[in-house]
Amino acid sequence: MNNLIELLNIDKRCVVDKRITKVAISNNSTLNTSEKKLLKEVINDIRWLASYKPFNSA
Repeated sequence: MNNLIELLNIDKRCVVDKRITKVAISNNSTLNTSEKKLLKEVINDIRWLASYKPFNSA
């Protein structure tokens, strides 16, 4: 994951790098049948890489 953060040139102050569970996505969004299947069968891991806010980005 660090390679992607470096490639995107994300400032270290903005890095979150937290895992988002499939359950959280499923419970907090409206997914159709094919999207639910994709989430269940194809997607292995979802990561929140960065958060840009006025106090941590220039």
